[in-house]
Amino acid sequence: MLPLWIINLGEDKESERRLATLLDGMSDAVKPFWHYLHPGSGEVSSPEEYRRFESRLVREGQQCYNGFMDAGLRVSNFQIVVLGAADEALSQSVFAPLAGILRDALPRIVADHTKLGVEITGLLYIPSTANQDKDDGRRQRMAVFLEEVNLLSGTGCAGAYNRVIGYQDIQHQSVRFYERLDAEGRAALLFQYLVHLFLGSHDGEKLSDRIGADGGVYALGAASAYFSSKAHREAEMKTLLERLTAEFKDMENADVVYADKSVRKYLDTAPVFPEDYSSRLSEGCASIDVDLSRLEDKADPHPVWDLLKVDLFPSYYRKYLRYMPARLVRFMQELSYALLSRYAGRIRANVRDAEAAGRLLLRGTAAKILADKENPRATIAQLELFFAKARGRFEELRSDPALPYRDILPVPRYLKNDYERFSKDGGDGNSEADILDKLKKNLRQEPVTLALLVRCFFLGVILLLVAVPLAEFFFPSAMAWTWLWIPALFLLPLAVELVFNVRRHFKRIRRLKYGLLAATLLSVNRKLFHELNTGIEAVYAALVSECEEQVKALSALRDALEVPETVDKERLLPKTRFNQPLFEGCFKGESMVTGTLSDETRLSLPGGEKSLSALVKEDYLRVLKLLFQELPLQTDLGASEADKLVEAFREKLSGRLRTMDDSDILTVLARLAKRADLTPLRKMAALNGMLFSVDSGNAPVVKATEDVPGIEGASVIKDDILTDYVMVTTWQKLSPGIPAQQICNCALPGDITPAFSDLLALYYAYWRGEKSTYKVGNSYVTVRKADMDSIDKMIRG
Repeated sequence: MLPLWIINLGEDKESERRLATLLDGMSDAVKPFWHYLHPGSGEVSSPEEYRRFESRLVREGQQCYNGFMDAGLRVSNFQIVVLGAADEALSQSVFAPLAGILRDALPRIVADHTKLGVEITGLLYIPSTANQDKDDGRRQRMAVFLEEVNLLSGTGCAGAYNRVIGYQDIQHQSVRFYERLDAEGRAALLFQYLVHLFLGSHDGEKLSDRIGADGGVYALGAASAYFSSKAHREAEMKTLLERLTAEFKDMENADVVYADKSVRKYLDTAPVFPEDYSSRLSEGCASIDVDLSRLEDKADPHPVWDLLKVDLFPSYYRKYLRYMPARLVRFMQELSYALLSRYAGRIRANVRDAEAAGRLLLRGTAAKILADKENPRATIAQLELFFAKARGRFEELRSDPALPYRDILPVPRYLKNDYERFSKDGGDGNSEADILDKLKKNLRQEPVTLALLVRCFFLGVILLLVAVPLAEFFFPSAMAWTWLWIPALFLLPLAVELVFNVRRHFKRIRRLKYGLLAATLLSVNRKLFHELNTGIEAVYAALVSECEEQVKALSALRDALEVPETVDKERLLPKTRFNQPLFEGCFKGESMVTGTLSDETRLSLPGGEKSLSALVKEDYLRVLKLLFQELPLQTDLGASEADKLVEAFREKLSGRLRTMDDSDILTVLARLAKRADLTPLRKMAALNGMLFSVDSGNAPVVKATEDVPGIEGASVIKDDILTDYVMVTTWQKLSPGIPAQQICNCALPGDITPAFSDLLALYYAYWRGEKSTYKVGNSYVTVRKADMDSIDKMIRG
């Protein structure tokens, strides 16, 4: 690649910004070779301003050249290009002598300058409206400046440009293909000149070797067309992806019949109905680890075994029995709290698990629907319709679960009867308060053991006193068994009391305790069932919420799903008005190839290949269906997945897309045959400007790898670096130079009083000449030798 130092003297900020943007748009392979400088604006009108300007040039030149060396670039002939504008103060003051200034400063810029050649080219913008300026002085100043440019362009003096190229904002009238150029258009044309003149291999032939080797002022026309097989494939892939994503995002691409079917297919077979959740949410509640039979602590002292203890009556009868109901109530409360806390917590944990499983089910269902071979529309709209219908189903189940009551905790066998009795009639003396009242009444009737024994003793004695006489009178023979029935009669009251009264009392107490326990367990089960129903409702609410979130996520995916612009970092040059792609590109509305890229590109589909331009809606839907059957989709489809999805599409389509791979532009032109016509390119490259009256008819110069079909009679510069480009340049040498007085519509004064810039130009034109009068165009400039000596001292120190 040819290293180049670009010095832009232009003061128009818009033009400078656009040119800098174009230079920055070149590939990374070119940027290290081109160094750009914009030294500022304002006229250099005094020795002090000149010294500051020159110092800036030297510093930038050193950085430029050292940068080339550090990058390992070979610089055998230092190429410098100076950009200027004839109507701007900075250019008028230094453009003409700048070639001489740079040559003089070269020893300070380049350390090994004795082994280095330098070639300086000037590119000068000359407004086509210069003759319309109402200020005669400005027109004359521009005319003098242009004459100085003629003086310092290829005259053979040491301070001259190797060549100067003048350009304007209009095309020559012999073609007039493009209209008057604005700032953007002028920047594009200037950039095109730079590319044609200086882009190419280091050892290859340069454009200036053909059309500017003998110096002088030139007018050029330049335009190029390019084709990169890699860029072509990227463009085709982008087109295909854009059409696929458009179909994927289309809000109308949904099938109602399949949506109903998918709801039945993926939800009816899944455990998402109330009876399913009733079982799932009550998992872990099938056994009760609490010892329900231990209702309270044992009595101490015991009314039987500790009968003779002194504290039996106050401890047992006055305290233990008195506070038994309160202890039972506290026990039941603790039991109820323990059971509710434990199993309600278990149900809530199951609810959370069920919610997570339900959400995961719905997210996974989206991927299944897209991959379903029966799905005719693998699109966002199809998924949105599914979730809308699923939401309706869950709302319906949520509002009316139709779940009959059932016990959550199992009921022990010894509580079955009481539990069933309480669960059936509930009230009518079966409340916990009623049971406690009954228990208190019965506890108050519990006999004192010692009193019971005394009473039974006296009853036994009385029974004997009454029964023995009667037995002797009525059953005298029974007196032989006195040893048997007398003890029996004596113990009979005790037996009756123990068997009937005491046993029935304690059995009634135990039954009341069991009743209290059954009532507590029933209350717990009812609360747990309410918790279960609440949990089922919460699960359906979560499923409804997930459906809504999935719809929002799909909407966000639709908004975020865009095919990114492909940046071809390998393409040398950005697309401009003067540099267009062979396909799809055009110059002033005229295409170079009939048809589109898509005519040459084919997509592999089941049943054969089809050109990209012939694909219709159903084809794209079929491709989407195939893609989703191959893609390992994530469960979440939201905005964050948009880029991944596009890249997944790209990867899967890569093997199906058939393009003109590994083809350079000339191979493609030969293959296209009659479809290609480079006439628009030749017209765009026609000579620019009105700096001459008659087109000389020089053969255009084409830079390419080989002869270009479609541009006959051209002079070809072969450059293997430009495999993707055809660059056409037309040219004409302006002899004897720029027609300054005609362009500015003014005559120069007979005797010109030189300004500082004029003295600089004359200094480099004649190098301390001894004459005092010099001819500029048809006029004369009178200078003093002292002025020349002063400039010489300033420049050379």
